[in-house]
Formats: sequence, structure tokens, C-alpha cells
Amino acid sequence: MLKSSLFIIFVFGCLSANSQMQPPPFLKWRQIKTPHFTIVYPKTIEPEAQETASLMEHVFNTVPDVYRLRTKPIKLYLNNQTTQANGYVTIAPRHMQWYLTPPQNTSLPAGDWKKLLAIHEYRHVVQFDYFNRNTTRIFTGLFGEMALNFFIPWSLPYWYLEGDAVSAETIFGNIGRGRLTEFEMEAKAVITGTNRRLNYDQAYLGSYRNYFPDHYHLGYLMHTHVSRNFGINTWPRVINRVNKLPYLPFSFSQSLKKFTGSNLKLTFHNTKMELKGYWQKNESIPGNVQPLDVAPHKIRTNYRYGTLLEDGSVVCLKYGMKNAPSVIRIDPEGREKHIASLNNIDFIHASHNKVVWNTTTFDVRWGDRTFSDIVVYDVQKKKSKKITRYKRYFSPSVSPSGKFIAAVRNDKNMDFFLTILDAQNGKKSMKFPLENLCKDPGLVA
Repeated sequence: MLKSSLFIIFVFGCLSANSQMQPPPFLKWRQIKTPHFTIVYPKTIEPEAQETASLMEHVFNTVPDVYRLRTKPIKLYLNNQTTQANGYVTIAPRHMQWYLTPPQNTSLPAGDWKKLLAIHEYRHVVQFDYFNRNTTRIFTGLFGEMALNFFIPWSLPYWYLEGDAVSAETIFGNIGRGRLTEFEMEAKAVITGTNRRLNYDQAYLGSYRNYFPDHYHLGYLMHTHVSRNFGINTWPRVINRVNKLPYLPFSFSQSLKKFTGSNLKLTFHNTKMELKGYWQKNESIPGNVQPLDVAPHKIRTNYRYGTLLEDGSVVCLKYGMKNAPSVIRIDPEGREKHIASLNNIDFIHASHNKVVWNTTTFDVRWGDRTFSDIVVYDVQKKKSKKITRYKRYFSPSVSPSGKFIAAVRNDKNMDFFLTILDAQNGKKSMKFPLENLCKDPGLVA
């Protein structure tokens, strides 16, 4: 009897674990078939799906670019149930998935989110199909798509995959991350600053001593460096040589050296020196401003969205290698006090002794459904309160009077509204439809 009970518990536990990343069952799914894509989507976002189908056929003819490749048909799933901005491609099973809620933070473009996803994620499809040639094609013929799951991480560094995709979104659209000054901000600070001992392994694999942002930044900078100095056809030639001997270690570095004269480590060094000279030459600092390096932390720590309160203290978002994202208060003497921990790094705002931010609320049953609710912290009472439940609000800003909150609301039909809420109970007082996404709204009342 005990064994039977344990078996039943185990089976239901497995079923529960596997169901956590599923969408809710009440969604009515539809699909649109085009010559090269199958768009699968909830019925309620038919206009979004129609637009996506047209967009994907357009990028099919433009994004392959120098790879000169016609990719195999692929399925694209549109998700409107989450409040996270993301997208990905998987090799086995072969499909794409987009999370349609646009990003609210400034590290990603505010333009057409679907266009960025289309270019970036489809570029990954191009990469995978281009790599699946020559000797690699023999292995996938024998072992199926799972062979690519082995050979791509073995043969190609992640920075190349993401750097090539970021370069594509920058070239083929006016919304690419390469066009954002904030995207290169941290890399610029590291390369032009005092951290001169940074090497390729530290930049790619990470280092507690010598920080570098991530493989997206590394990839974009190295990818554009090679294209700038050796021609845009260099990368297809490198990959075409790698997929002839995908099982050999270091084949990517050796192929890069064959066509550029520099292996991975030397290419990174050359990229760093080129960018350092360019940034220092074009750096412009007003004469009355003296840059200071007064950070007291030996471990990298970030402070963002600082707002001055009436008592002279500052409220801001703090996060870093040692600190999970949290809202803190810094008094005039520089002492820090923890206010609340956050489950996402998005946006906070403060005014009239009130601090507001949005927090992700997870569905207790369905892992593919999340919400974004507003939290208000009263500085005087030292209490926080979630004033909305299971809603989709972003970028809240509190009015100077402290009575109202302006926030962007996004519904599951992908319509946007600028909403004015009561700061005490979260009740809507006004709602204005938006033709385009509004980020970080300010409110004066």
C-alpha cells in the first residue's frame, strides 16, 4: 500500500511539474499558414497574428542577407499571457516562440517589438540552418535535430549567435540594440576605464574581478569589428569552414584566424583597442563637470532610478553581483536601508513620500501566464501595499501630491492605455487609449 501511495504521489508530482510552463487551457488556438511559416496564436489576437504573418514573409527575404540561404519552414507561437518581454528559438522541436508584451525598461528598444523579435529570432533560424550543412548535415541525417543541439554549443560560442542577431536587428531595422547608447554604456565604461587587464575569457565566461556586461554586448562588438575590418562576408566563410569539421575542438577560433589572421583572444584584444581609441577620441565632457569614481563597493553594484525625497533622502533601485534587486533608501549621511526585494528589474518612482514599482505576479497553476501589479510604499508609515491584483500595469509614476499613480496598462489583446489610479486602493479614475507604447510616464497633479 505504501509503495502504491508513493507511486501515485510521484506520478502526480511529475504531471504537476511538467504542467507549470503550460498556457491556460481556455485559450482557443488558431493558425495562419504562409509559404514559409505557420503562425500559431490565441484567437483573441487575430490582428497581431495577421501582421506577424506578413512581417515574417518580409524578413524571410531580407534577414538571411550574406548567408544567402532559404530556410526550411518553421512554426511560430505567439504568447499573450505573460508580462515578460522575450523570444526564443529551439532546435528540437524546431519552433519559435514570442512573448508579445513589449519591454518597459530602457535596455531594449521602445519601437516595434514584433519587428525586433522577427529580425532577431529569425536570424537565429538562419544561423542554425546555415550551420546544418556539409559534415554537420550528415550527423543530423543520422541522429536528427538533436545532433544540432550538441554541435552548435560545441562549435559556436554563444556570443557569436547573439552578436550576429543583434547586428542583424540593428542593420535591418531602426530599433536594434546597436542603436541604443545605453546598450554600449557598460562596455564603454569597462573598456575606457581602469580595467585594462580584461581578457577574452573573462569577458565571455564572466569574472568577479574584471566585469564585462554579457555575451550579447561582447558578440555585437566583436561581430561588428570583424565585419568592419574584413568584410561582411567573413562570418559566413568562418561558419562554412566550421561546419565541415564540427567535431574538432577550437575549430571556430582556427577558422576565424584563417580568414582574419587573429584567433578569438587576439580578435577580442583588437576589438577592445579599436573601440577604446574611438570612444576616447570622441568623448566629450563639459568643462564644468569633473567625473568622479567614488563607488565604495569592491563588488560591482548598480544604483538606478534615484529620486530625492522631501527629507533629503534618496530612494533607488539597487542590484549587483552581491545584491538581489531591491528598493533601498539612502539617508543624507549615506546610510542605506532596505525597503523591499523585487523579482524583476524594471522601474521605480518616488514622490511625496511614496515609492511605487511594479512586480511580477505568477499564476499559481499555469507557468506560461504572469501578471504585473503595482506596489506602493509609504515612507512615513514604513509599510508597503500591493494595490492591484492580477493586472497588467507597467512603469508606474506617483504624482507630486501622492494621490494618483500613472501607469501603462496592456491587455491581452495587445492594446495599450495610459491609466490614472488612486494611490490608496488602485481604483481606476481615468483611462486613455494609446496608439503606441508609452514608457515611463510622468504625472503632474
